[in-house]
Amino acid sequence: MAWLTEHVYVLAFVAAVVDATALPFPGRLLLVVTGAIAAQGEANVVLVIGLAAAGALIGDHLWYAIGRFTGRGPLRLVCRLAGTARRQCEQRSTDYYRRYGAAAIVLGRFVAGVRIATTPLAARGTIPYPRYLAWEGVGALLWAGPTSSSATWWEPPRCEPSIIPDG
Repeated sequence: MAWLTEHVYVLAFVAAVVDATALPFPGRLLLVVTGAIAAQGEANVVLVIGLAAAGALIGDHLWYAIGRFTGRGPLRLVCRLAGTARRQCEQRSTDYYRRYGAAAIVLGRFVAGVRIATTPLAARGTIPYPRYLAWEGVGALLWAGPTSSSATWWEPPRCEPSIIPDG
């Protein structure tokens, strides 16, 4: 536990970056742990949230860069992993993105498959970069805030010492 407390800020940042890559990694769970450490007064919860949001932004920008340089490659990967017909999956994803626009970027922060599909679509020029960055920032804060601070929302149960009779 001492190691976690000493490295809570690095852990929050790295957990968010890796979580954004959609690798099988317990990023959200680690953010709850960092929030629990902050709830105990061992770290600043605002800094934990800020670093988690920054990590999410950087991780999502990896998908943005991949989409910028490879086009539909990430979307094809998601469709292949989902096991659906590629053209149908690509068309549904594109229609979803057109329907919800920048709001899909915020929603994508909470659903990995949506994030992996919509971020590269945004990178293909459908949204100007400053607008993408603004929506991505909103999504990152909406995601990092509750995830990182969830342990501060409740007070731990108070246990009364039990009385064990002698004898």
